[in-house]
Amino acid sequence: MFVPVCLDDEPVNQGHDKPNHEPIEEGHCETTYEAKHKWRRMMEDRWLSVDDIAAYLGIKRDTVYRWTSERNMPGHKIGRLWKFQKEEIDEWVKSGGADEKKAGQ
Repeated sequence: MFVPVCLDDEPVNQGHDKPNHEPIEEGHCETTYEAKHKWRRMMEDRWLSVDDIAAYLGIKRDTVYRWTSERNMPGHKIGRLWKFQKEEIDEWVKSGGADEKKAGQ
């Protein structure tokens, strides 16, 4: 989370043409809105854990492990940990990978 103090030595909401600006690096500021959207984009690109993916899909973590082995749920083993890309999981779900009817065929 950003601290609401600008690195340009200006108090927030003063001395800049953008209200509610927040620091991004020395000498530069961006609005709170821009900062929040940048953070969301960065978080969407990160690798998700078994617990993250289970929470995202609303399933138990044991189901994640079962689906990776039995239903070819897209995941990547990094050392001893499973990691997932949200976009790959979304595509897999949309293509019917999590569908109970297709799993039984």
